[in-house]
Amino acid sequence: MNRGSVVGTMCGMACLAVASLSPGASAQAARLMPQEVASWREDIRALASELPRRHKNAFFRASRASFDSAVARLDADVPRFRRDQIIVGMMRIVAMLNDAHTVLPVEIGDRVAFHGFPIRFHQFTDGLFVQAASPEYRSLVGARVVQFGRVSAQAAMDSVAHIVPHENDFWVKERGPALLSVAEVDHALGLSDSAASITLVVERDGKRESVQVNAGAVVNAAGHGPPTTAQNWLDMRDASSGTDPLWLQHPRDVYWMEFLPDSRTVYIGYRAVISMPGAEPNDAFFRRVFAFADSTHAERVVLDVRQNGGGNGDMNRNLVRSIVQHPSLDRPDKLFVIIGRATFSAAAQLVNQLAYLTNATFVGEPTGNAPNQFGDTRPMELPNSKLLVMVSSRWHQSPTARDAQRFVAPKIAAELSSSEYRDRVDPAMRAILGAGTRRPLAALLDEALAAGDSTLALRRFTEYREAAANKYIDVEAEGNAAGYGLLNANRVPRAVAVFELTVRSFPQSANAHDSLGEAYERAGRRDAAIAEYRKAISLDSSAESPRAALRRLGVPPLSS
Repeated sequence: MNRGSVVGTMCGMACLAVASLSPGASAQAARLMPQEVASWREDIRALASELPRRHKNAFFRASRASFDSAVARLDADVPRFRRDQIIVGMMRIVAMLNDAHTVLPVEIGDRVAFHGFPIRFHQFTDGLFVQAASPEYRSLVGARVVQFGRVSAQAAMDSVAHIVPHENDFWVKERGPALLSVAEVDHALGLSDSAASITLVVERDGKRESVQVNAGAVVNAAGHGPPTTAQNWLDMRDASSGTDPLWLQHPRDVYWMEFLPDSRTVYIGYRAVISMPGAEPNDAFFRRVFAFADSTHAERVVLDVRQNGGGNGDMNRNLVRSIVQHPSLDRPDKLFVIIGRATFSAAAQLVNQLAYLTNATFVGEPTGNAPNQFGDTRPMELPNSKLLVMVSSRWHQSPTARDAQRFVAPKIAAELSSSEYRDRVDPAMRAILGAGTRRPLAALLDEALAAGDSTLALRRFTEYREAAANKYIDVEAEGNAAGYGLLNANRVPRAVAVFELTVRSFPQSANAHDSLGEAYERAGRRDAAIAEYRKAISLDSSAESPRAALRRLGVPPLSS
């Protein structure tokens, strides 16, 4: 979260917007009284006019025409819609801005008065699971959800995605499951037959069963905290013994440090960019931790921000300063940062700064925010319903204005499966502690080619490309860089071999063919170079580099 947006952490948990409302459900809705219709239409008009006016740049990622069309459709539908459908319809309009901070939240208690199912869902790598539940639904904990109401679990996630204001799909994975536990949201989306219950088909040990879950209390911010804070609820981890992984320990602390003597690792848990009340100030904490790591000659420092939803972005300088003041720790093999889908707002800004200003290695899964983002939300109250819409008032620039990424990706992918969570295993820490065994693609290829084993080189390239840990790495770019490293060192035959491997793995890449053409040209293989340059142009007619190369060689871009 950004500076001054404490409310936004709560609102981020409820980023709602709906793609379509169930025609069948709306047809059965009780007709609103004429005055109610007028009141809701006034609220919709206020939303349509005030949201763009108050937002820093409402249509930066959105179409004004699509926004206006959605407003008109909802206005026309009001007489035949229920209250929940109207609210979710307005959430859809808010979500169309594709700004994860601008939301119409459900966790406002009596203002929205939506009800939650006493179940917490989570999207793991292997599906949607019941992560935790109240005692009456203990039998569901740890089961995979196969059918969610009228649709499959995946279709339910696809549906709720349209009502989550987001800049990337990882924020949908973070917020979507929480919204599926809201009864009125499911009913408005047409996933359930009523707002009183939902029917789930769950699977465990190859056996399926159908269970009806009844709605509970009114949803509020406190009711959607981490599973560890829900009193008397059962969690998937209860099925296994042992100690929780570090990221789930110290549930009441915002930041804390652990020293792992066996691996000489300093672990820093960091859940919010704030100074924890009644505790050591934020800046003093990081000065102390990095001084300790430096003085004890720690093998590595791990900063865990996978649960960090933001806070005061101005405080990011405290941590960044502490890192750059200890250059012995600011190395890719020493400094690791765990990121994830819940890394959001000021925490995502921190990750941006660490990416540009330090040598940290990122581990985990992509962040929930784009590097360039809106934030600093301010509440806007609708005149009749008194619903609140949190509206971004400020633009937050990453270190480069040209950064069009929708997330910051990890160098080492380490995503959580249901079995790992249940068994209290942390794949991110496992990857970090084993990172010393990982070798860069360039070294793997050079070793194989030095031995004259092209078959081994191809196998290593393929294995590297397909490795789960490299899921978010641009392997083509790494192959290209490895080739140019050899080319610049005048090791032309090996460079040619690496570029050929890259083209073989990425045959539809114009850049890969262009680079191979350059290597062939350096090797004196003129005809082969011309063929590669022409192939690059056939794949990308706007590519200037191969056209320039062909002009230099005195041949036309296309064969006659």
